[in-house]
Amino acid sequence: MSPAFVLLLCLFIDLVGFGIILPILPFIVQSFGGGEMTGGLLFGIYAAMAALFGPLWGRLSDRIGRKRA
Repeated sequence: MSPAFVLLLCLFIDLVGFGIILPILPFIVQSFGGGEMTGGLLFGIYAAMAALFGPLWGRLSDRIGRKRA
């Protein structure tokens, strides 16, 4: 398997996982007693944390490197 294929497969799995949760998140929020504001905050906080920590995790990964199992 080429590294590009593995990367594309990982990206696909990540996006499918996020795409599955988006349509059902309002129902999950309602089942826990939350409202529209809570759902909006969850989406916003997730996006903010991904934007903030994504580059940091990437830099840390580049510094430490990959460990063979």
